Amino acid sequence: MPGSFIQNDLDVMLVSSDFGETGATYKGSPVQGIFDDDDVEATLGEGVSQIIAQPTFTGRTTDFPSIADDDAMVIRGETFTVKNWKREDVIITLYLERT
Repeated sequence: MPGSFIQNDLDVMLVSSDFGETGATYKGSPVQGIFDDDDVEATLGEGVSQIIAQPTFTGRTTDFPSIADDDAMVIRGETFTVKNWKREDVIITLYLERT
């Protein structure tokens, strides 16, 4: 179990007044986290590059206890589908796709 100081840091990091999102929901429940709607460069065959959208949401692992592919998430009034995720102890990053 991580130390309480890590939970306190998450409270500061994910609070909507500083960095986090307001109104984000997962399976109908509100969640706090950081939404990044960035584009990334992907290298395709023979060195050809393409810019693709890669929205992500980073939040508390405990807010996503039964996460599964194709779960829906609403952020800023827009619906996204969970395509992949990466757990790092108390933090989880969701890789999303616009629906």
